[in-house]
Amino acid sequence: NLNDYYFQIWDAKNYKYYEPFSLGETGRRVKLFQRKLQFLWYLTTDITGTYDKETIQAVYALQLDQGILNWTEDPNLFGYVGPKTREVINGL
Repeated sequence: NLNDYYFQIWDAKNYKYYEPFSLGETGRRVKLFQRKLQFLWYLTTDITGTYDKETIQAVYALQLDQGILNWTEDPNLFGYVGPKTREVINGL
């Protein structure tokens, strides 16, 4: 249903993220985050509701594209939804 799709996009766009995600985490918050990444063209796979490798890769792409991280930073930060990443994603 197209109406449901628009509500899902609205929910994903307006939801605010205040905590990081953990690999394997599941739930509504992850689904909304994935939907937002998909809407912004960073996530090109299906929404699974699990913070998985594909979601981490999408976050990494967003971080590079938005200038949150660069190639010289600690690679352990890539894909981590820390304060800078949350601030940017909440503003998009």
